[in-house]
Formats: sequence, C-alpha cells, structure tokens
Amino acid sequence: MFYKRNGVNLRHLGKVRQLALKRPGNKLDIENVARKLLEEMVVRTCKNAIREQLRRRMLELNDPKDEPVKETVLLFLNLMGNPVVIITYLITIT
Repeated sequence: MFYKRNGVNLRHLGKVRQLALKRPGNKLDIENVARKLLEEMVVRTCKNAIREQLRRRMLELNDPKDEPVKETVLLFLNLMGNPVVIITYLITIT
C-alpha cells in the first residue's frame, strides 16, 4: 500500500484512520480505507512482536538450529486465533 511504500510510521496510521472515518464522502469507500489501515496496523504490530520473540528465543538458546524458531512461530500463530490471548501476549512482551 502507499503508506508503507512512502514510509508512513505506524504511530501515524491510527490518526490517519481516525481522520478517514470522519471524512464526508462515500461511506463504503471510507470504511474500506479504514479497514485496510487497521489491517496494516495489526500486521505491523504482529510482525514486530514475532521478531522480538524470535530475537529473545535465539539469545536464550545461542543455537543456530531452526527448531526453536519453528516452535516460537507456531505458538505465535496459534495465539492469533484467540483475541484475548493475543492482546494479553502483546501487553506482556512490551
């Protein structure tokens, strides 16, 4: 999307979304833009969270094997199915 390509910082996407929802115009188009912005924010947050978990795991193990990495990714993806668990998880790692 244009905001990623042009380097729009994650902290600004929420404000852009808020402004988009207040804008008069075609309600369906505005909702689609707002949904895409929210999706981008969630994806970027999850990407950052899993990278942090992988960094921590690799520092703990100090081992180049990929099995612990697979376990960490699978755990994270399993958490994605439960919104309460993922929110709690994101809060605890920050």
